[in-house]
Amino acid sequence: MAKNGNIQKSGTLEDLRNEFSTIQAQVAALGRKLDALAQSPEETASAPAPRKIKRPAASRPSGGRGEVTIQGPRGADARALMQKEGLLVLKGSQVSDDVVPSMPAALQTARQSLVDGKVITRAGKGWRFAQDHLFPSVSTAAAVVMGRNANGWREWKDGQGRTLGQLHRK
Repeated sequence: MAKNGNIQKSGTLEDLRNEFSTIQAQVAALGRKLDALAQSPEETASAPAPRKIKRPAASRPSGGRGEVTIQGPRGADARALMQKEGLLVLKGSQVSDDVVPSMPAALQTARQSLVDGKVITRAGKGWRFAQDHLFPSVSTAAAVVMGRNANGWREWKDGQGRTLGQLHRK
């Protein structure tokens, strides 16, 4: 029984994964990884800088093997590749024109920092990734692209309509 007197039900493994994915997205939006939270500020400050991920030449063509996409009604139309370190959203991917008011502030801040850093730039009437960008969380990548809170394991899909969850969580 919880402290508030409510009886908590056990969730399914999928429910727990979804909840963990949401927490990962919120932590990633703050520029941290969950495994880094246990470190002291001194350890974090002395940690090596993240390395830039270079896509192998074979994965560059549009519609390539392992590519996933996400689309939304407000202009989102993005392509990405799953990497060991996270999800690599590809240059030229379109981002939603705006964000919904209910989008968590941490995710709005993460999106705005990509605009400020010129990773996402204005392209005509919309917004596009000006370069490839690696997100440590598939859900943060989905939320930034869609302009709303999103579960990336369910929203990123391959050419056959299979979700990242179906492809990478067996």
